[in-house]
Formats: sequence, structure tokens, C-alpha cells
Amino acid sequence: MEAVILAAGEGKRMRPLTINRPKPLLPIAGKPIIAYHVERLKKLGVKRIWVVVNRNGERIKETLGTDGIEYVRQEKPLGTGHALLTVEDKVKEEFLLIFGDTYFEDSLEGLASYDGMAIGVYQVPDVSRYGAIVEKDGKVECIKEKSLSGPGMIFAGVAKLNASIFSKLRKLKPSPRGEIEITDALIGLGIYKLKDKWLDVGYPWNLLEANEIELKKKESYIKGEVEEGVTVRGKVIVEEGALVKSGTYIEGPVYIGKNCVVGPNSYLRAHTMLEANVKVGFSCEVKNSIVMRDTKIPHLSYVGDSIIGEHCNFGAGVKIANLRFDEANVKVTIKGVKQDSGRRKFGAVIGDNVKTGVNVSIMPGVKIGANSIIGAHTLVFEDVEENTYYRVNEDVIRREVGKDEHI
Repeated sequence: MEAVILAAGEGKRMRPLTINRPKPLLPIAGKPIIAYHVERLKKLGVKRIWVVVNRNGERIKETLGTDGIEYVRQEKPLGTGHALLTVEDKVKEEFLLIFGDTYFEDSLEGLASYDGMAIGVYQVPDVSRYGAIVEKDGKVECIKEKSLSGPGMIFAGVAKLNASIFSKLRKLKPSPRGEIEITDALIGLGIYKLKDKWLDVGYPWNLLEANEIELKKKESYIKGEVEEGVTVRGKVIVEEGALVKSGTYIEGPVYIGKNCVVGPNSYLRAHTMLEANVKVGFSCEVKNSIVMRDTKIPHLSYVGDSIIGEHCNFGAGVKIANLRFDEANVKVTIKGVKQDSGRRKFGAVIGDNVKTGVNVSIMPGVKIGANSIIGAHTLVFEDVEENTYYRVNEDVIRREVGKDEHI
């Protein structure tokens, strides 16, 4: 059996995290989302995996390599059905399809052994975001796209297909958005109900949830150095080359990546994941957050329920708030619309290469775009676009970052 992973989506709802990386490379519990899919497929005995990528496809190729994996580029974002058609002349047998930006725990063994074509479905409390699957005699009778609300089954972004799917896709007319949608070709296919947890990692807070789930499943191991005087509670992973300095307190589950430096006297709280080469310095507290590679949080800072991109550098005393005074759910602006995160505690979403001055405070639900600079003693109470110098004293100052910018 072969497999196809669709990894060409632009991930606009995940920005600024997807400005410089494809959405399937967003990390959970020490690995990109898409790496979990590849591992699952190889355990099933899949010998050839086709990955459909976009303009950032080289980063996926660098991450996954070429051992049993080949890459096809979707030149224009014309929908999931169009993305699947890019491998029409590649796939020679039955194949498993996986959307590269979903998270699930099912091994897919049951789907792989299904007799004929079938889609994976999952029961959710509210189908209005997805479109409801209407089942009849174990098959898909129709899909009511976002016209229903309440509990129901939705397409989970996995399927077992064969070459006949391509002829169905070619007969489809573009949607009002001008895209060929794969869901329009699923009528009449069998239904396989996914076991265990499934998540559409469509928003930043979904990434935190997936990270929380996966970290709880990990077993502890320590390959790096943990000095005397470090207190460890719960499951903790310390990768090779990492150093945890004396006085640090860790409440697992926590993941500390290769060559990280933590402490002295730092506090890492549950569901924190530090990618490779991250520094969390003296008297810093990081709680339930994802901090991507090469980012520095040197001293006297608090990061709560947040996602921090690569190559960021915080000045001393940076505080990211994660709780409203009224304790209502934190809202985040996504594509110009305020979205309820569903979380009472949610901090900031910060893109790559962001730098802050000392004593910066960032309010709950704020997004800061890549390559931006936040001036010292600034309260960030609104989203900041990428490539922006932002400072608030008596007046709000916004301008484009210069080549030789200093804080």
C-alpha cells in the first residue's frame, strides 16, 4: 500500500507561525505534526509516501528526508481535491490519504484493512465548523457543509482510496472559492470511525492542546545533563546536549530539546516544550507553552500558555499575560475576526525573529508578527504586524523595521 499526505495548505489561520514554515512542520512534543503521520504509516508497512507540498516544500523535505518519501508540488492553492490530483500519475495502487495538519491517535490499521474506499470520521460536539457527515447503511449519503450545528460526525482528513477517486475529482466543478474540494468526491464511500483523540490543528490554541495530549503519552528519559539541586516532578524528557542548571524546578510533562540551557533557578511547568537550542535563563517561568528552536528567554520573564517562534530574543523582565480580569475565554483575532479560543488561559502567539526590549508586557490573545521589534517598557495590547517596530509610551509608535535597528 502507498500513502499520500497533503501538506500544501497555507495555514493562514495559524499566522504568524506559518509565515516562514509550512503548517505541518509546527511542532508538538518535540516533533513536527507531519512526522507523526510518517511514523504511523511506516509502522503500517507503507513503502512509498507521496507528500504534496507548496512553495515551502523544501523545508518539509529537509525535515522528513527521502527514505521512502517522494514530493510533488502543488503550484497554486486550488483546494484539497486539486492537491490530490497532483499525484494522479504517481499512485499505482490503493493508498491511504492523510491531511498533514491534523492530529489523531488512531493507528489506522482498521482503515487500512477496510474492503474498498472509505473515509475516517470523528464525532465532534459541534459540526458547524466542518460540515456534517450524513450516514446511510454504513456509507456517506451526503455532507451538509456548515449548515448544521450541534454534535455529529465530520470528515477527519484521513481516507483509504484507490485510482477511481481521480475520475470523480475531475468531474467536480470549482467551489465558490474557485477550489476543487475533496469532500465533494466522498459521497458513497464507506465510513470508518476513528478511535481515540482527533484534532483539527486549525488555530494556535489547537496546537497547544495537541502538545498537551502528546506530552502526557511520553515516557521520561534524560540524555543531557541535569545538575545537582534540580527538582523534577512527573514525566520529563531532556535531550542530548541539554543542560538544566541548579535550582531549577520542573513539573512534567515537559520536553527539553537538544542543546537547550535551562536555569539556574528557572521554573518549567506542565506541558512546556522547548525545541532545540532554546535558552530559559535565571528566574524565568514557562508554563504550558511551545518555544521553538534558537529562542532566548534569558532572565526574569514569564511565559504562559503561549507559542513563541524561532530565533526570538526577549529582554529581561518580559511578561506574557494569559488571564483576563473577568476570567472569560481569551479571544484572538484570526483573519480580521475575533475568535473565541475556548481557553480561559491563553497568552501570546509570536512569530519568528521577534526581539523585545526590557520590561515588555504582552496582553492575552495578542499576536506579534515575524521580524518585529518591541521597544522597552512597552505594553502590547493589540496585534503587531510583521516587520514592525512597536513602542508605546505616551503615544503609540509604529514603523517599518530598519536594517540596523536597535532597541
